[in-house]
Amino acid sequence: MQDNLIKGLFFAGGFGVIISYMFLYVTGTLSYLAKIFSPTMWKIWSISMLVTTAAVLGIYSHFSFNQRMQDWKRDLFIISTCIFLASAMLWSLSVEYVTRNNLNTDLERIPLTLTALATIGILVSVSYSTDDWLLITAAAIVVFHHLVFDAVIWADMHEKSKIITV
Repeated sequence: MQDNLIKGLFFAGGFGVIISYMFLYVTGTLSYLAKIFSPTMWKIWSISMLVTTAAVLGIYSHFSFNQRMQDWKRDLFIISTCIFLASAMLWSLSVEYVTRNNLNTDLERIPLTLTALATIGILVSVSYSTDDWLLITAAAIVVFHHLVFDAVIWADMHEKSKIITV
């Protein structure tokens, strides 16, 4: 029941996301961005990120090793995964570009929005592929984090910090 395409996309794309975040760390941009959050918001975001990471690992391990998706649900899952991972990588590059060139944060909103929209596609495909409430909840957690914390709260906080510092 293994799905090597989903497994390969997740491992290759996930590795790319990790490398792009390491790029932010090496350039020093990550430590600069961490200062945007208040200590309370940083704790909330960190907990959400850890829960979201666990949810993503659960979803992809299940559909890579335990249950093969079928038909349009698999197609939607694969397309959404490609957009999700590519946009997550592009966010790192866009935020580095915005930060280094002291630009408006609108450029980073594009990958954040695409990432959030892709998670909705993942939620739909998971919801139609299983009746396992834990997997559906995991997909909903992924949507919530990327839609609320990243695409809305993070984008607004970063934009406000740029207005204050410019």
